[in-house]
Amino acid sequence: MVVLTPLLCLVGIFKLAIGVPVDAPLPLPISDLVFRGELGGHEVEFNGTIQEVYAQVAATHPSFNTRSQLDTNIALAAASPIQITKRNKAHHFCNQNIGKPWLPAKVTYIEDGIKYLSTSPYPLPHPPLYPDLTIPAESKGKCGVQSGHCARISCSWDSAIFLCNDRLDFIEPSCAYLASYAEDLIDWCKTEVSGMGSAVAGQLFDTDSYNVLVRYSNC
Repeated sequence: MVVLTPLLCLVGIFKLAIGVPVDAPLPLPISDLVFRGELGGHEVEFNGTIQEVYAQVAATHPSFNTRSQLDTNIALAAASPIQITKRNKAHHFCNQNIGKPWLPAKVTYIEDGIKYLSTSPYPLPHPPLYPDLTIPAESKGKCGVQSGHCARISCSWDSAIFLCNDRLDFIEPSCAYLASYAEDLIDWCKTEVSGMGSAVAGQLFDTDSYNVLVRYSNC
């Protein structure tokens, strides 16, 4: 999979030269996130961003409290031991190193999305990860996306995390594992943008033929 076609690269270079903001399209069509798993003691299956999933759970189960669930995610994470095993993360691109094809997201709101996605017990923020290591956990939530599509798995205040599936079949990795991709992109690609503060845009690939992309998105 290529990030940008040569034509898009040429268009991006021209726009940068004349000072026009650039925001390249996603590499695949967009479809809904399919969330399956446990939230607040309820087994659920809903479509939408993780924030929309939490809202649907709250509407269906009045006892569910989003703030309490987020606090529980973080508390369980902090109390859980760290285990290191091999991972499948491959190469990555940072927006500022490939001609800035995407508008960046605000780091603060991407970090909020990470908290929503981290529905399994491992620490947030995690210690620095080595290129061939990760911190797995038994996930209480799976983030699914159709074959040949990108799902916007998190979005708030115009700051989004996408899961893009290059495979020929439906996939549903652990939401918490995908959150670690967004964390890595913050670690590697964070930059300071005038009038915005800390911002990030980038793409991180997995050897299982999917990738996570962090960038601006209208929401």
